[in-house]
Amino acid sequence: MTGPGVAPFDAAAYPGPRPEGPVLVHHGRVRRVAVDGPAETPIRPIADPDTAAEVGHGRVADDPSVLAALHEVRWSVAYGSNASPGRLVSKHLTVEGALLLPARLCGWVPAFEGRRTGYGAVPLTLVPRAGAVTDTWVLGVPPGATDLLDLTEGRTETLEEEAVGGGTPAGAGTDGVHAAPPGSYRLGGVGEVAVADRFRLVTGFAYLPGPDTSVQVDEDGAWRTWPEVDQHGATEHLERGGPTTAAPHVASAVIGPWPATPLRDLPLFVYGSLRPGRTAWHRIADRVRHLGPTHARGQLHDSGAGWPAATIEGSRPAARRGNARDERVRAVDGPDDDARRGGEVHGDLLEIAPGVDVPGLLAELDDYEGAPDLFERRAVPVVGAAGPRWALTYVWAGPRLPGRPLPGGAWPPAG
Repeated sequence: MTGPGVAPFDAAAYPGPRPEGPVLVHHGRVRRVAVDGPAETPIRPIADPDTAAEVGHGRVADDPSVLAALHEVRWSVAYGSNASPGRLVSKHLTVEGALLLPARLCGWVPAFEGRRTGYGAVPLTLVPRAGAVTDTWVLGVPPGATDLLDLTEGRTETLEEEAVGGGTPAGAGTDGVHAAPPGSYRLGGVGEVAVADRFRLVTGFAYLPGPDTSVQVDEDGAWRTWPEVDQHGATEHLERGGPTTAAPHVASAVIGPWPATPLRDLPLFVYGSLRPGRTAWHRIADRVRHLGPTHARGQLHDSGAGWPAATIEGSRPAARRGNARDERVRAVDGPDDDARRGGEVHGDLLEIAPGVDVPGLLAELDDYEGAPDLFERRAVPVVGAAGPRWALTYVWAGPRLPGRPLPGGAWPPAG
C-alpha cells in the first residue's frame, strides 16, 4: 500500500496528531478513505494523485489484508492516543489495517489520569459529564486484532478466567509491544455514537477506567479534560501533587470477547417541509418510517420564503482535524453559536426503510436542501420518547439565520 508514511509516536505530545479525515492505516502508511456507501460496506479508498495508478490497476483493492480492515471490523471510541496513526503503528495494530473515522458522542469527556504510562506520558480516560458533546474518533480493527488491542490497553476482562487471573489475551502478538498493566482499562458501553456524519453505532464501546484509576481534578473538583489541558499541563499537575479523585465506576463493563459493532444508518430529523403531511413529505414518504415527534436544542426561524431554517446544538464538528488541538469538547450551554441560547427545534424522527438506496436518498435530499451552500447535512443530538440519540438533519450554513425567530420552535407557526 502506498500513501504518506506515519511519523513515530511522540509521548511528549500525547495523545498525538489526528488525521485530516477518514483514513486507513496499513503497514505504517496512511490512505484516505471515503465513507459514503451503504452501511454494510461503507468504506472505499480515495484515489489520491500519487496512488491513482496503483488503484487503477486494482492492487490496493485486491490486497486481502486491506479488504479485511475495510469490512468486518470492531469499533471503539478512540479518545486518546488510539486516534493517532503513529501510536497505532507502535502498537502493531496496522499490520492488517486499522480505520480511523471522525465521530461524536454525548455525555462523556476525555480527562487526564493521575499517573504516567510506561512510556512516560500522562494518559487519558473517558469520564461522564452531563450535557457534553464531544468530537472524537472511532477506531476499527479486524476481529482478530482485538486481543492485541486489549493487551495494549491492559484489559483483562476478555475471558472469564482472565478477568480473575489477569492473564494475557490468547493469541495476542506480544513481540515488541508495550502492554499496559493489567486492569488499566475496561471495555464498556458509552451509548449511541455518531460516525462520520453518516452512520451510528447503536452501542458504542470504549476503554473506560480500570478499578484503581484516579483522574486529575481542579481545586473545585472539576475534571481536567483534553484539549483544554495539554500534556505539559497534565504532567505539571502530577509533579506538583495536584488533586486527583477515583474514576467513576464502569456500570456497563463487557466481560468476555468483543461484541459485534456494525455500523447502522442514522435516522433523519426533519423540522420543515419534509415533515409528515407537509408540502415535501411526498418526496420521501415511501422510503421512510415515522418514529414519532422529536426535538433538538437550538433555534428555529421562519425564512419568510415558505421554509424554516435552524441551528442545532452540537451540529458543528471541528473544522480541521489535522492538529490534536482541533478536537473539541462542547458543553450544551456554551456561548459560541446561536443554537446555545436555549430553545428547542421540534420535528419528526424518520427511520430509513430497509432496502432503500441510502446514498441515493441523501444525494436527493442534499439537492433539495441546497447543501452544502444553503444548508449543511449534519449529525445532531435529538431527544424523543425513547430518549437521546443521534440523527441526520440539515442546519443553516450561513453565519446568521434568515427571517424571524419562532419562539415555540415549530414550523409553520400557529395561526
